[in-house]
Parts: sequence; structure tokens; C-alpha cells
Amino acid sequence: MEQTLLEKYIGLHPDFNSELESLSGKNKEKFIRFFKNEKQEANFLSLLSEFRFAQFLERESFIYEYEPTIGLKTPDFAFELTTKDLVYFDVKRFNISDLDKANDRKLYDLVERLKTIEKPYHVHLEQIEKELDFDLEITFEVIRKWLLQNTLNEGDSFNYENLFSMEIGIANEIKNHVLFSYSCKNPKIHISKLASDVLSKVRTYQRDIIDNGFPFFVGIDLTIDTLKDPVDYWIQFLGGSSMNTDTGIESFYTNSEFDGLTGLLIKYYNQFYWLNNPKNNRQIKFQNAKIKYK
Repeated sequence: MEQTLLEKYIGLHPDFNSELESLSGKNKEKFIRFFKNEKQEANFLSLLSEFRFAQFLERESFIYEYEPTIGLKTPDFAFELTTKDLVYFDVKRFNISDLDKANDRKLYDLVERLKTIEKPYHVHLEQIEKELDFDLEITFEVIRKWLLQNTLNEGDSFNYENLFSMEIGIANEIKNHVLFSYSCKNPKIHISKLASDVLSKVRTYQRDIIDNGFPFFVGIDLTIDTLKDPVDYWIQFLGGSSMNTDTGIESFYTNSEFDGLTGLLIKYYNQFYWLNNPKNNRQIKFQNAKIKYK
């Protein structure tokens, strides 16, 4: 019988069962049921992101509800402040695109084969073309011949059909086989994508939550492979500046539609960052998040 996505995930992360069990009451029951029933990988990953924010709320000791209903909407979370006021938020997972994932997989499959070549080289592959389309067997054979039939020195390079380049690095003096590294082409989430998706969530919950006076913010899960630092979003979120900023859009708050947004709670490398909206008079204090604006 084929394993479920949850069973596969637990196989790779044996402590996940105990993490699930550590949640409180009905929230635990919901997450366990949803994880067991989810069959789509993308939805499973989104569910996992929501689970990490639930763990954050548990550490904050908030009384919270996962997937509450308000009006005709179901945001991801509602929780009580110490004042008993309700706060709502929705989670967005940002990951690299399907195309970038496919490119990464192709390069990985290729470089894994390089280890079978008995040459003491350290080889680095750098993606050039936006989309990688090559036959693995044919491409590997071309690279194998280049590595075996030439006396190569550090810095020697080879361009494969302008799809990717290869460069010889420091010689591998430990084992007589190829070592490798590789880089895909800029798999970053552009700040304009963040702004667009956050605005979409604000519009979704404007009538049922924001217009009724409830604080609303967006939780953002920046997975490691986005290669973006929260400070980049902080700069754009607050309308600041940087010596090296190429965001392509102005501050979020040039658009008045963001005025009802209380802030952003960003998760990155298992650390949480809270960014208050400077144009919103609601402020939420988190004990376990770094504050980027006060």
C-alpha cells in the first residue's frame, strides 16, 4: 500500500508525531486530520507552514483557533490578546517556482553522476538559460569526455549549449573522483510578488475582518530556497532604502489599501520577525519574534 504524504514526511522527520501531539485540544485534532487526508504535495507544504505558525502561537501562550469562521470567510488563525481582543491572520508560503524546482532537480541528477568519474576535480555548474532542457544521458556523456580527455587546471571552463557552464575549482586531493557544486538561476521571490499576494489577502478579508475593527495581519513563510532575507522585506515594507535595492516597486504604504493591515509576521530559518505597519495604530507584542519596527 502506498504511503500517505504524512507517513513519508514522518519517515524523514521522526519527531513530527510528537510535535503534532504537543498542540492543544481541537487545534491538534484538526491538524492531524488534515495532514492524514491531504494528498496534494503543494497543499501539504502549505499545511506544514500553517502548523509552524500554530507552534509559534503555542509558544506565545495565546488562546487560538485554527481555521475559525467569521462571516463567510475562514482565515487560518484567530487568537486572543491579553485584552481579550481577537486578532486574525492568514498564512502565505513563498517557495521557488515549479520551473526553478525542475531546473534544480535536473542539475542535481546530472552532478550526482559526476561522482562516478575518476578525476580529482572539484567542478562547479552554473545555470545560464532560464529553463534547462537536456537529455541526461547525452549531456553526462559529453561532460564525461571533457573531463577525461583533457588535462584541466583550476579556472578551466566549459559551456554546454549555453544552458549551463562548468568551471574547474581547487583540485580534489582527498579522493580520486569528481566533487561538485551547482547554482540555479536566481530562484528568489521578487518583492512585487509578496506585495501582490499580501494585498490579495487584505482584499479577501477586508469586509469580514478589517472593516469590523478586528486586527488582521499576514503570516509569511519564507522557505530557505527563496534565498531572501527578512531585512529585504523590512526595507520595502517600511518604505526605507538600501545601498543595493532593486525592488521595482515603492513602499507598500503608498497604497492606502494596506492601511488596514496590522503588520507582517515573517518566518525565516525557524526565526520569526514581526513588522508593525507604521500607518496602523494597532500594535501586537510577541515575545518570541524579533521586532523590526516599533
